[in-house]
Amino acid sequence: MQFALLMTSNSREEAMVIQSKLEAAGIVCAIEQESVGRIYGLSQNGLGEMRIMVDQARLEEAVKVLEE
Repeated sequence: MQFALLMTSNSREEAMVIQSKLEAAGIVCAIEQESVGRIYGLSQNGLGEMRIMVDQARLEEAVKVLEE
């Protein structure tokens, strides 16, 4: 399985909600974040930005799920 970037978020809470919605639709999802964001709780200017990743084969489906 190859992961593709679905979207980014500066909010961990928002990323978790998106992950839950995707997983409820049966789409495998992963959240990537730089370690500095986790350690210091930074979420500005790209530091601590969360990247929401999905299976590349289901990218279009994931976009549609989030549009609902």
